Amino acid sequence: ISPLTAADAARALGIKIYTIGVGVRGTAPFPGRDIFGNKVIQQIPVDVDEETLQKVATTTGGEFFRATDTESLQKIY
Repeated sequence: ISPLTAADAARALGIKIYTIGVGVRGTAPFPGRDIFGNKVIQQIPVDVDEETLQKVATTTGGEFFRATDTESLQKIY
């Protein structure tokens, strides 16, 4: 089922959902291998669906948080 349908079900059961969008905006380093098998770091686009995370939290009476680094994630918890 879709996240928003799950949020509706959670709301009906009185369950609050707190969501966290983790990661940087734009691109982030990601380990990979080149054609020779060597380890390389590639910049990969990051796509956190903040809109859906916010809707899920709002629908259930929870809250959405954004963490862009370890420190901000620790503060959320």
